[in-house]
Amino acid sequence: MLNYSNLHSSPERQFIRSLCGLNPPETGINIEYSLDWAVIQEKTDLHGVAPLIYHHLKQLPNDAVTQLRNNVIPSQALGFFKQQYYENLARNIALFQELKEILQSLRGRGIKVMVLKGAALAETVYKNLALRPMSDLDLLIRKQDLAQAERELSDLGYFRMKLEFSGWWAKRFGGERLYAKKCDFPVYVDIHWNIATPSVKVDSDRRQAEIDRIWKEARLTKIAGIDAWSMPVEDLILHASVHLAVQHLHFRLIWLRDICELSHQYQGQINWEKIVENVRYLKLGGPVYACFKYTREWLGAPIPKQVLSELKPSYGNNSLEAKAHNFLTDMDKDSTGIKHHFYQYLSIPGISNKGLFLFGAIFPGVAYLRNRYQIPQSRMVYLCYLYRPCYIFYRASLALFKLMWLLISKKVRNSRLKAPC
Repeated sequence: MLNYSNLHSSPERQFIRSLCGLNPPETGINIEYSLDWAVIQEKTDLHGVAPLIYHHLKQLPNDAVTQLRNNVIPSQALGFFKQQYYENLARNIALFQELKEILQSLRGRGIKVMVLKGAALAETVYKNLALRPMSDLDLLIRKQDLAQAERELSDLGYFRMKLEFSGWWAKRFGGERLYAKKCDFPVYVDIHWNIATPSVKVDSDRRQAEIDRIWKEARLTKIAGIDAWSMPVEDLILHASVHLAVQHLHFRLIWLRDICELSHQYQGQINWEKIVENVRYLKLGGPVYACFKYTREWLGAPIPKQVLSELKPSYGNNSLEAKAHNFLTDMDKDSTGIKHHFYQYLSIPGISNKGLFLFGAIFPGVAYLRNRYQIPQSRMVYLCYLYRPCYIFYRASLALFKLMWLLISKKVRNSRLKAPC
């Protein structure tokens, strides 16, 4: 189960959560402690909620805003929230212009496109482009349309960021490709042909059946003024939860807010039993339960208690699975991605799949090696088949050592905290 302890306590965190809920003016903002505004600004930026907080502050009654300004929020912090709001608005306007061109181009070639994540929510659910930060544009297409879509993106000025390890590896484990475009600011487009990554605890056939079902139930909508496909609300909620709890192994409050907005806007229309059924099909009860639990408790999302009861993991907090997951998700900021890769690898179902995944990573195709190591067209590239296993073994050993050190350090800190004064 995901560990959300890093936002459970402290006045700063409580204040941030109070302004990220569904109805912040109704929650009553009563600050009894002095706040560290440097921490608040850092956390709201990290969690992508500074624009949302500014939007909610603008909606408060005038007397409440005056009280907050005089007694709680310094003008510098208000200026920070306002700046984040308008900077995000400007960036998203530019991103949606790019999205419009991409959708027009792909649609002109008869390619069906489903818009995912932030781009699917900012306009249709949040109804305000300033409120939902986006780092890239996520689009889902059919696997057979991938080559044509790549040509269209190339014509629009996009280039592929990296290659898969090999063709057979991509077919078995792949699911997305990242493209970039150099303009006033870098624009990234993530093209998916699969939703569930290999680390989701199901085999490739089940993942393919899931993507087929999503396409079958997709609905047509308008995004950036262009006809595009969107998931049913049940799949939007599930995909937001899986993205948060499985693919990234950490959370941002804005991702919880996505679930909150969807469950609130479509309240009374959501088939929660269908969500529970799909969660069980994908074997993701624990992570999704954690997402739903804290979205309901912290942000006031109208998620039925019965859903939480049905998804609540059977294992206890002291089980080996719970401890392993909490340890991996409770680490401090990890810029190397060690915890991410380690957990993703362990979650791949089956020993044979783990072995094939690792074999493909250690011995990739020649095209990948030339691209990865910038080797010209020469036979020298084959020396990488000697270098790469040694390098990966070295990095893996280093990563395991770091994981062990973090675990030991955490145990030492916990024992000191529990020691009597």
